[in-house]
Amino acid sequence: NTFQYLHYDSCHPSHVKKAIPKSLAKRAQNLCSEKYHLEKYIDNLLSAFSNRGYPRKLLNNKLNIKTLSIGTNQSKFDNDDPKSLTKYHPGVYKINNILRVAYSLWDSSTSTNNIFKHTPKIKFRKPPVLKDILVHPKLPEHNKNKKQENIIVGS
Repeated sequence: NTFQYLHYDSCHPSHVKKAIPKSLAKRAQNLCSEKYHLEKYIDNLLSAFSNRGYPRKLLNNKLNIKTLSIGTNQSKFDNDDPKSLTKYHPGVYKINNILRVAYSLWDSSTSTNNIFKHTPKIKFRKPPVLKDILVHPKLPEHNKNKKQENIIVGS
């Protein structure tokens, strides 16, 4: 990590400049397994952002070590909720309304009220976009047995 972050005097919106220290602190919180490493990384962030012109009050607020705890990654969803993951198709979104009505019927009956603790939901998978198709995380490996050709330029 080179700690070369956006300068505070840049022309970016203020919410962007405020979000960078906070997101890096959350990243450190999720990655660091020991409090010592977290504190050391936060100190490095404090000095790096101070060198980039960030106000000390903002840094103390966003990089507060007391509010960070080790290895806590809070999920947005309740793990007890039953979910079904599917591709989006027009009309499928109506199933959530049907499940909500059906859940109230299941919950009212004594023989079926213990099937689900919460309303079941349908979640939709992100559809493929052109960027996902064109950009690959790895470069293709070249054939090592292939003879390299030397090209002389400017002769």
